[in-house]
Amino acid sequence: MWLPHSESDAPRDLPALCDPLPDPPGVSGIADRRPRRREREERNDVSSWALQLGLSKSVADAACDYLAGWLSQRVQRGGARRGAVVAASFYACKAGGMPMTSSELARATGVPSRSIKAACKRMASFVEGRRAGGYRGRPVRLGDILPRCCERIMVGRDVAATKSLLLECIQLCADLNGVVALQGRTPASLAVAAIWSVAKRRGLSLSKKQISLGCEVSVATLDRCLVILEGAAGGTPQWICLTFGLSDGHFVVESGPSTYKWLDTVRVETFRRDMARNKRSSRMAPLLLKPSAKRKATTTVVVHEEPYSIKGFESSMYDIRCFICLGWDQGDVSRLVCNAPVQRCQCRTYLCTSHTLDPRFESYCVTCKKPASTVPDPTATALLKSTALVECTSPQCPELVTVNDMESHLLSQCPFNLIRCGEPGCSVRYAHKDKDAHARACESISCRFALAAPDGTQLGCSWRGNRSERYSHACPIGTPQRFGLIRGCYDYLMREIKARDDTIAALNDASNDDEDSWRGALNLLALCGPSPDPPGGTGIADRRPRRKEREERNDVSSWALQLGLSKSVADAACDYLAGWLSQHVQRGGARREAVVAASFYACKAGGMPMTSCKRMASFVEGRRAGGYRGRPARPGDILPRCCKRIMVGQVAATKSLLLQCRQLCADLNGVVALQGRTPASLAAAAIWSVAKRRGLSPSKKQISLGCEVSVATLDRCLVILEGAAQKSAQTWENPRQEWYVVRV
Repeated sequence: MWLPHSESDAPRDLPALCDPLPDPPGVSGIADRRPRRREREERNDVSSWALQLGLSKSVADAACDYLAGWLSQRVQRGGARRGAVVAASFYACKAGGMPMTSSELARATGVPSRSIKAACKRMASFVEGRRAGGYRGRPVRLGDILPRCCERIMVGRDVAATKSLLLECIQLCADLNGVVALQGRTPASLAVAAIWSVAKRRGLSLSKKQISLGCEVSVATLDRCLVILEGAAGGTPQWICLTFGLSDGHFVVESGPSTYKWLDTVRVETFRRDMARNKRSSRMAPLLLKPSAKRKATTTVVVHEEPYSIKGFESSMYDIRCFICLGWDQGDVSRLVCNAPVQRCQCRTYLCTSHTLDPRFESYCVTCKKPASTVPDPTATALLKSTALVECTSPQCPELVTVNDMESHLLSQCPFNLIRCGEPGCSVRYAHKDKDAHARACESISCRFALAAPDGTQLGCSWRGNRSERYSHACPIGTPQRFGLIRGCYDYLMREIKARDDTIAALNDASNDDEDSWRGALNLLALCGPSPDPPGGTGIADRRPRRKEREERNDVSSWALQLGLSKSVADAACDYLAGWLSQHVQRGGARREAVVAASFYACKAGGMPMTSCKRMASFVEGRRAGGYRGRPARPGDILPRCCKRIMVGQVAATKSLLLQCRQLCADLNGVVALQGRTPASLAAAAIWSVAKRRGLSPSKKQISLGCEVSVATLDRCLVILEGAAQKSAQTWENPRQEWYVVRV
């Protein structure tokens, strides 16, 4: 259907009421107010990329700002527009201090790297023009891509080995800083050459092909950079740095790369400063902060459930350092024991147990140079693990914790610890601090027909998976009509549970009030002594609540709730019971039967009669003047309940069976042969006759159980019913009369 969009497009012969109205001042037109689906999808893509790459929300907002400004100046479609979206993300990463390469963005977004580079060239002048608006970008540096390259190359390997490789590569690049031959090379080519050199020196099983793929460069580029790197690294010194410092009862261990072992607690920020200060020596002397003799032992640490003073602890930490790496590799600690045959040396030399696993390791006493053996020292290990502070294993976490507290720190305190989404269909790993943001953008969804109970039970479709699998999901419910039935059952169940809880709460409140009043009366009696009863009043002993009567009232209320009776019926039953027990003293089974009999007559008085009761007849008849208006039970009262119990779960068949049974009982009204039979036996015979005629599956046993009669009673009634049905066919025109007397 064509609609005019402006006054010039409108036909001239339209009446005045059909002319398009001009937009009010300052309000955009309907076409401008339409949501732009394309722009919303692009913003969602930028947010998901930022979450996947571990970028902050400010970077995603800056990318959306760049994209909106760029698209407001020119119109782009297809691949060029897609490249512009990624180019905006590229410049936003640079402005936020987290630069990414075009290859990394291409792998994360699926856009070809060639399109991204072309879009970046087109957008360069636009971004440069926005410097006054707060853009402060910086180029990609070697330190920005080294962690990502090492993580891709060492995927599936030990985390400690990956971190050690990264630290050694950073140190190598810092040592080669300022080399003229390396200027002009891309950061990726320098990274691949540094990683290959360190991996070859450490004996890692990495090929050139694996390293070049991880850094996204060719093997030829790797070979060219290796030649330059080997020539520039000829005179690079290797050094060791060790610092023991006491801070709040803990030692901070900092160590750098050495020819034997690289520890995981290196502070990379101090490499260049230390190298510039110690260029003249090939090995830096360790800096040891020895304990002061005047320190008071005011603080203690606990090792193996034994307290140690800080003063002794400082001396122990100074003595148990590894004599090979002059530090600690966060593992077990061993001790050298001299094996001299005559007189053993009393030296106590410690070393990391990992050093003894090297095939080149030879154990000799450091004092007498005789052969020695290594013995594990659990006390020294426990002392270091409980007190030495090390850096968190998360790359971006600046916290220092002990090795014993590392696991709890990663699970509950570290905001940068990467965790995997536990929802089915979502494989994203996100930082602990971004848990709420990921919950809003999680790819895992559930079926639209899902319904969960408060206890977690799945009442609807229990499928849950990825958004892309939603259209291939074969839902067992399928239609809203079926889900409506489940929803109706759920609502009915919730209403019943709420009604039950309200009843229980009301009964508990009433019981608590009675108990409180009774206790208050007893306390008053104990304080003031017994007082004479007022005229016409009862004593305190008579006013005490009778637990047996309260339990009987609660039983009557619960039966009324279970049978679907009103509150007035329950109140009438309690009234009958109180009046009956005031005249008769009954206990045991007779009292229990009296409670049920009171409920029976209350149902009859309320117009909802139940079957069978023979006692209390004279008592209830005597209370007719008090408002009792009972009527006998009829087959029409119990037929619905019997049909529901027999045809459970079949709503339409139950309704049809009930209608035909009522019609049969109405046709047989007034038959003399049926007088004196109970309504339950007549109902069972009528249901069996109709079920047999309609070819239904219920057996005599099922019908007798549903109507609460025996099979023999059903057979006797069937004989009478069949004879009466033959006679009633001849007297069809006779007026209907009262046809039976209830026998109770």
